[in-house]
Amino acid sequence: MAMRSGRTGTDSARPSSATRLKSLQWTRRRATVTTIQLQEWSEAQDVELSFDQVDALRRAAGNAIEIFPGQRRDTWNLKATSYVGAVRIGDLAIMIRPKIPLENLFYMLSAREADVDFGTSLVGFEEAELLPALAAFYERLVAHTLRRGVLKAYKEHNETLVALRGRIDIPAMLHAGGMPAPIACQFDELSIDIPENRMLRAAAVVLATFPDIAPAVRRNLRRTVDLLAGADAVDPRAISPITLTRLNRYYEPSLRMAQVILRSGGIKDRTGRLEASTFLINMNHLFERFVTIQLRRHLAGKLEVHDQVKTYLDTAHKVTMYPDLVFYRRGEPILVADVKYKLTEDGFGQNSDYYQLLAYCDAIGLRNGVLLYGATSQDDPVVRIETWSEQRLVILPLNLGGPPTEISQRLHDLALGTLVPLSRTEVEWAPRAIA
Repeated sequence: MAMRSGRTGTDSARPSSATRLKSLQWTRRRATVTTIQLQEWSEAQDVELSFDQVDALRRAAGNAIEIFPGQRRDTWNLKATSYVGAVRIGDLAIMIRPKIPLENLFYMLSAREADVDFGTSLVGFEEAELLPALAAFYERLVAHTLRRGVLKAYKEHNETLVALRGRIDIPAMLHAGGMPAPIACQFDELSIDIPENRMLRAAAVVLATFPDIAPAVRRNLRRTVDLLAGADAVDPRAISPITLTRLNRYYEPSLRMAQVILRSGGIKDRTGRLEASTFLINMNHLFERFVTIQLRRHLAGKLEVHDQVKTYLDTAHKVTMYPDLVFYRRGEPILVADVKYKLTEDGFGQNSDYYQLLAYCDAIGLRNGVLLYGATSQDDPVVRIETWSEQRLVILPLNLGGPPTEISQRLHDLALGTLVPLSRTEVEWAPRAIA
């Protein structure tokens, strides 16, 4: 199988037979762009890249793609890690698709929005087309949100007018020498220049600049940018979290997706003659956030779920640790969990995973610890490990296959059928307080 350049149709690289995997395809998409398609943790071998391309790719992708020399001269091996998305280096595009269906990826991205019709939004997209599908999904989601009306809020203005409006700005009038006209005024006016609209607009701008977006989707994204033109342009990396209220609650699905887009995309760099752009989603962080939000919802009224709780391994408080999840009942910690998106192929954790979880249990003073990881099949077993100190480590798989409704049901069963009963076995222990 050969990779072809769209410029002349001649071979520009000949990958070895090891690249003939279901998780790796070489495709020709545009007349001037060579596209390499990978899947999480898959590898492309003996890819011909210039040193400028390798340098730009390392700068843009960071640890999302591992790059090391290939077996043949002037070739490189590219290995995807736990990131999915797209990296564009000049006329080279690298697409990394997730192992789970796009429908389920978007469900995880939206976290709380189980009622969004993900399947309908993704009709017509292949599994490899993550970025085009995301752009189409976001465009439809924002359009649905804005049909309910563009959110506005009163904003204070200070202007000098020929007629009085609002209140007289006394300090400004005195500074101007007390002239009767024009008048320095202070007044409030409804404006769309608010953080919510700035975030939606910034995410639409980011997506509209990426290649391979369908022309109709790009037009609609630009229409969204124009509709929110009254909102100031902002640096995507400088947008602060937004507090949800009853007034802006209907913006929540779009805001949640916009946050993901702004955290993952919009990164541009220029190295020499090559311009690089990236859109990458860290599946480790996404899975941890998704599990945290869902367990809080399913365990509401039964257990309190706290994430990244600061605790210490030693009595002198010199070694700091942050467990992924700590479960409380009436203010007392009763269970600790570590969340991993990927374990070993046999579904059995690495030794370091157990050492880490055991350290959490010992530091907090708990008998039970849970290692929760994402599975891609229903065959992964629940593993229980009894330690010499009579502590119990439970490895729980969460199957991420099937439709989103099934994933939500599995989380519900895991929360109420496993975590709650497991937390009741802590009554004989005396958990230590977390500092």
